[in-house]
Amino acid sequence: MAKNTNNSGGVAGFNFQDMAALYLFLDNVDEVQSFEVEGKEDIVLIWNDGTMSFIQAKETKKPYNTFNKNYIADALRVLSQDVIDYGLKNIRSEVFLTNSNFPFGIRAGQEFSTAPHRKYSSGSLPPKMLKKLMDMADCKK
Repeated sequence: MAKNTNNSGGVAGFNFQDMAALYLFLDNVDEVQSFEVEGKEDIVLIWNDGTMSFIQAKETKKPYNTFNKNYIADALRVLSQDVIDYGLKNIRSEVFLTNSNFPFGIRAGQEFSTAPHRKYSSGSLPPKMLKKLMDMADCKK
């Protein structure tokens, strides 16, 4: 019997990253010099001033389920390494982008259910979400 070589899940993840990169580029077309997909990060935006935005783009097939805690912790670890590699002065932003409605859990992430998309900076996260994020960041140390 032939081995199953279906990689539709992997292809869907790359499609999510490609579409997210294109959206971010078009949304910032006047300020973005270029962008990369699957280079240093899932997505890197290179701004006209030479700074960069590093984006971990994670798609899930079940957007109403919670991500595995280690999955997010790994993404945070990779983003933290960018600060070490490039320095804060060269980084405009670091982003965890997902299609999940509850990446931090239903109890901690109900705030995501109020709109089809949300953008939070670390300083504007609701308290429960910020605590959950900090706990996840600590789980891989």
